[in-house]
Amino acid sequence: MFYGAHMIALWLVLAAAPLPEHSLVYTNLFAARLNPLGVTDQLRLAYRHRLFDSESPLFQPANFSAGVTTELTPANARFGPSLELTPLAALQLYAAYEFVGYFGVLQNVLALDSPEHEVSDATRAALAAARQNRPMAGGRLTLSILVQAKVGPIAVRAQLQFFRYDMRGQPGENVFYEPGVDMLVPMHGFFLQHDADVLYVTNFGLIAGVRHSLAHSLEDAPRVSPGFGGLNSQHRVGPIALYEFFNRPGAAFDRPSLGLIVQWYLQHRYRTGQETTQAFPQIVLAFLFAGELWRK
Repeated sequence: MFYGAHMIALWLVLAAAPLPEHSLVYTNLFAARLNPLGVTDQLRLAYRHRLFDSESPLFQPANFSAGVTTELTPANARFGPSLELTPLAALQLYAAYEFVGYFGVLQNVLALDSPEHEVSDATRAALAAARQNRPMAGGRLTLSILVQAKVGPIAVRAQLQFFRYDMRGQPGENVFYEPGVDMLVPMHGFFLQHDADVLYVTNFGLIAGVRHSLAHSLEDAPRVSPGFGGLNSQHRVGPIALYEFFNRPGAAFDRPSLGLIVQWYLQHRYRTGQETTQAFPQIVLAFLFAGELWRK
């Protein structure tokens, strides 16, 4: 699910130790979400190569990595190759192509003909009871750019991600409900997610701040109002925090951290009073850790 990647990106704000020239590393995240309900475990295993031997804070974390990513949820699984380039401390580029399989359970997957189709919690439950959900497979392309800066204890960051699904549907099926982003997305087309943070970074492992999130399909239904996205667009805002218990560079188990995101919906088809009260935020609780399995 997409909220896992956003929490890992926040992790990057914490200062990192100098990197070895070659290493085999992993990151793992387990996250649970409320409104809507969801749970995920994400793992990335990668070979990492340091780009520069520099003592400058601007270039010290510069690296390139190539590896595999996996995600497992009760509703689906993903697996595929990924590339990551961090030429500067302030910039990270990421690309992945993953094979995706939905199990046909928990109201997923629901493939439909129009982005204007109703997909409220109650409607999806009724469609699932009528056996309209089914297993489905396909692929997903992810392209991401992360920009961040830190002056004293204040950090700002912005991450823009483009996703493209290509799913094996039936004639006439143009969209499907994607549980990770909680909206209808194209069967063959792009949607995006953007997160912007303003953060306070302490010297004892705590980051706290505020985040605005936007999700929008590029092949969407008509706009609901000028300048505020389409029918399936989302806007959320609220506090975010992450606490890192310790940082021991080179350890096989390192950087265990707890993260929390609480965001209220500014726009959503069903979660701003239409079906769920706007006073009820989306809540994400995550546990992250990383490690280095080999270095040279």
